[in-house]
Formats: sequence, structure tokens, C-alpha cells
Amino acid sequence: MSRNQRIIVTAVGGLLAIVLLAFLLTRPAEDLIARNVMIGDLPVAGLSEAGATEVVVAREDALAALPVVALVGDTQRVALPDQLGFSFDTETAIQEALMVGREGSVFAQFGSWIKGLFGRHQIDLPATLDPAAAEAVLDGWDAEAATESDQAGVTIEDGVPVPTYAEPTTVIVRSGASDALLAGVLDVDRSVVTLGTETESIGIPDAAVDEALAIARQLLAGPITLTMADPPATLRLSATELTDAFVTNVEGLTITPSLDPTLLETRFAELREAFAQTFKNAELVVGDDDTVSIIPGETGLRVDSDRIIEAILTAAQTPDRSGQLPVIEDAEPDVTVADLEALKIDHVVSSFTTYHDCCANRVINIHLMADTINGSIVMPGEDFSINETVGERTQEKGYLPAGTIVNGELEDTFGGGVSQFATTMYNAIFWGGYTDVTHKPHSLYFSRYPEGIEATLDFPSIDLAFRNQTDGALYIKTEYTDTSLTIKILGSNGGRTVAGEQRNGSTNLTVVSEGDAAMAVRVSATVSDRFGFTSPDTVYQGNPEIEPGTSDTIQSGLEGWSVTVTRVLTQPDGTTTSQEWVARYRSRPVIIEVHPCDIPKGNDGYTGSPCPTTTTTSITEETTTTTVAPTTTTAP
Repeated sequence: MSRNQRIIVTAVGGLLAIVLLAFLLTRPAEDLIARNVMIGDLPVAGLSEAGATEVVVAREDALAALPVVALVGDTQRVALPDQLGFSFDTETAIQEALMVGREGSVFAQFGSWIKGLFGRHQIDLPATLDPAAAEAVLDGWDAEAATESDQAGVTIEDGVPVPTYAEPTTVIVRSGASDALLAGVLDVDRSVVTLGTETESIGIPDAAVDEALAIARQLLAGPITLTMADPPATLRLSATELTDAFVTNVEGLTITPSLDPTLLETRFAELREAFAQTFKNAELVVGDDDTVSIIPGETGLRVDSDRIIEAILTAAQTPDRSGQLPVIEDAEPDVTVADLEALKIDHVVSSFTTYHDCCANRVINIHLMADTINGSIVMPGEDFSINETVGERTQEKGYLPAGTIVNGELEDTFGGGVSQFATTMYNAIFWGGYTDVTHKPHSLYFSRYPEGIEATLDFPSIDLAFRNQTDGALYIKTEYTDTSLTIKILGSNGGRTVAGEQRNGSTNLTVVSEGDAAMAVRVSATVSDRFGFTSPDTVYQGNPEIEPGTSDTIQSGLEGWSVTVTRVLTQPDGTTTSQEWVARYRSRPVIIEVHPCDIPKGNDGYTGSPCPTTTTTSITEETTTTTVAPTTTTAP
């Protein structure tokens, strides 16, 4: 070997040694991805398995959050990647990336290293769509296209049935559609994907439309009559009524003309009314002694609502357009014994009585209101309102003028004086433990009402309403005499009964029956000492009939104050809930009548005119204040 040859061999060997050394020194660590490795367009070279996974998952999440827009014919459709079943096989891609430069013999690894010096190792993004999910989206888009196109059917125009025939629908060519959607998902810029389409007849066949049209014309050709002999009953529907109720039911490729029973409900209700006398509802009876009993109902005839449309359609096919009225014999009444038993009304839960003088107009008004409300049933979860139940108190309803507090002054209004009814009912509700929805105490104190635990009433602004929060219904029973009013709430509270009354300025409560402690809710309450006292004003009223220098006190003053009412409900398991109300009573002014010339300066009616010179005395302001002793409320 010549000297030059030796030099060349030495140089080449040295170069190979350097390359081999570089290969050995620059090989990636065992847990890192080799240089120039890409997963899709994501560079992952030099990353660990966890780092590369984070990069790929971030791209997957970003793509999954963007909707795909597809152009189907002239219409754009939109789907989220999740709807298409989009997912990455991230683990497979990461493992393939980690194996670059590590597979095969050392020569194969060396070759892979050389490739990494001058080019990229490209690994496809492992993205797929779920075939079933993608197909379901495509089916949905086709269905939307069919819905948006003119649908086959029979409609009414100017009272006449007319046909509409199905038009060919643009549908998606399925071959290649899923691949196009996947490409759209992987497109970060989200360019619109164009899907191939073709036209196809997928609607109701023309022959089915023609058959439905013939049936519709026959159905609407004239009046239809359904009858029965015993008891005699007739349902006659005019052609106009039939046309107004006409509908078509479409199922698959079948179209069926029919009638909408809800559009004929008024006529059916009249028919049911005709049969009402054939049966009797069960009746809930509350005796004079407050015992609850149920009188069973009686079966009778009832229109068969499920068959009546079928009977009308059948009659339309007969020569005289008539048929038999379908009925159910021995039908249960609307209200059965089971229905009334489910109400759970079995005893008086609470009652309250207040007293009044005989024979005033307000007593007549109280009795009218009691008669209207007596027998009311309040279902579980339902609210009961006096104003909603009774309505406006008018002369036409028999209400008489009586005293009503208007802006702090007592005035006569039709239906006035019924706040005693409100107070009596409020106490029955209060001691029964039912939920207070709204109530308003009187603005002035009246000793005939329980202090703090009372309510006033005016239509429509001041109401008394409560909610039946129990799982059984309530029955409101009212009783009255010439001098008393009693309201009773019947329901179910484990047999426990509380009775109360307001007499001589004092509230008296009695637990008539303790009932079953494991089932009864117990009610207790306290009324705080009076606080927040306000002194009465003095009001001067001019009266020219009064001698100057003299006065006449026509109304003594009354202090104002507040009390806090606390009610505690104790459940059968011993848990308690507490509620508080504050009742504020205004002071009542002292009213003094004087001659107009004696009205002090600063008071309404002051004229500044001097009194006759013969009068040498002057009026000094005087105030008469009455303090009402607190009443006592005793909790059972």
C-alpha cells in the first residue's frame, strides 16, 4: 500500500471514528425522544414521555373544542368533534416516537441517527373518528335536510283538504365523508369541509298522500252524528268543527288523517255533562260534632274518550255519516272514596273563636265571608288566600257599609269590618302550625284581638294567605252566632287538637287532645313585652259652635308600641323551627274640638284671627293619654 493510500485510509478511519464517537455521544437518553422527531406538526424531540404526552393531549383538547363546519349542498352544518367520536391514540404515538433510533441493530440505529441529522422522523397524528358516531351525525344532517324541504302531507286551505307531495331531498354521499370530517377536525384553521351530495326520494310516497287525501275528503264531507238510546244522548259535529279539528299523524312513510281531541274538548265536555247525572261523586262530610265521614259515590255512564275519535272516523265512512256513541258502563265517579281518603282529613287540628256585639253591619259582612269560605279544601303544597277566594266585597254580593281603617282613620266601606274574620282565621292557621304566606296586623290596637297574633284585611291590597306545607289536605270549617265567630282547620296531625279563643282582652288556649306524639307537630308561641313606645299627637279641630276659650276632648290618646311574636314548631322527632314577626301599633292622637280662633299656631286650621274681645280666657294645650295594659298569650 502506497503512502498516499495509507494517508487516505487513516483519514477515513479517523473520520469514521469521529462520526461513531459523535453517534455514541449524541444518542438520546433512554427516556427522551430522539432529535428531529415530529408527531404530526408537533415537535417532540428531546421530550420525555410525560412531556410529549402533555404536548399531544393539549393539541387534542384544542381540536376537540372547535366545531367543524361542513358544506352540504347550499347549507352549512355544524358538529362538535366529540359528537363525531373524535379521539387521539396518544399512547401509541408517544411509544413510536420513543422507539426512533432505538430499534434494530446498532447499524439500523446508526442509520436512523444519520437520518435525524439531515431530515425529520415523521409520525402521523393518531386521530380517529368513531364510525358509528360519525354516521349518526351524517344521518342527522340528512334528516334535517328532509325536514327543511317541503314535507308530504294533507293540509287544509280555505276549508278544503289539499295534498302536498314530497320533493327529492339532498343527501350526503357517505363514501369519503368520514375521512373529510376527520381532516376538518385536524385542521387548526377550521376551513369549511365540503361533502359530496346527491338527490334522493326519501319522503312519503305520492300514493300514500293520495290515499290520505281521499280519507280526509270523506271525513270532512259533512256533519257526523253519534247517538245512544238510553239515556238519550247525541253528539253532532258540523263540517266546520271537523275541519277545525283536522290533523294528520305521520309515522315513517305512513300518513293518517285524524282529529285532535283537544280541539273538540268543548263539545266533549258538554257530552260528559249530559252523563253527569248517571253517577254520583263520593262526598266528604264534616258533621256538627266535627267528625269526618265519607259517603260513597255511585257508578254510572261515561264517554269513552279513548274510542270517541275512532267512532267519528268510522261514522264518516257510513252512508248516513252516523254511528254509536262509545261509552263506559259502571264507570267510577270523578271523586271516589279512595280519592277522599287520600286527602287525610280526619280531625280538627286547630280552632279559634272571637266575639263581637250583635247585629251590626260588620257582623253581616263577617257571616257572608264565612259562608263563602266554609268547606274550602286546601291541597298539599297549595296556598289559600282570602282575597282570591272571596273576591271583592261589593253591595251586589250583599255586603254592607262598615268601619274600615283607611290611612289611619276609620271610614265606612262596603264589606268593612271583616278584619275580625281575618284575625280569627289567622289564629287558627297560627296555632295549627301552617306556613304564613302573608298577613298584616292592624295599624291600631284593638283589645278584642290577640296582641301581635292578629291580622287585618282589605281588597285587594291587604290579604291573608297561608300555605299547606303538610302531606295531607286541609278543610276549612266556619261557624258563627250573632255574637261569635269560630274557624276550624281540619286535617291530620296525629290526632292533636288545639282550641283557642280571645275573650275580655285575653287569649286562652286549650290542648283538647294531645294525639300521638310520634306523629304530631306541636306549636308554641310567645309575645314579647311592649317596646318602641310612641306618644300620641294632639290634633285640634275647629268647631264654631264651641264657646271661645273652651274645649271638648272628643278622642283620648293612645300610646303606640311594638311587640315581637315568636312561634316554634316542634316536629315529632324533636327538631324545631322558629319564626319571628314584629307587630307595630301606631299611636292614636288626642282630638280636641275648639273654636276656630283658638286653634294653636302650627296646627291645621290655624287662621290667626283673634277671638271675640269679650273672651278673656285662652286655651292651653291639654293631652289625655290612655295606656292599654298588655294582654297575655298562653302557649299550649
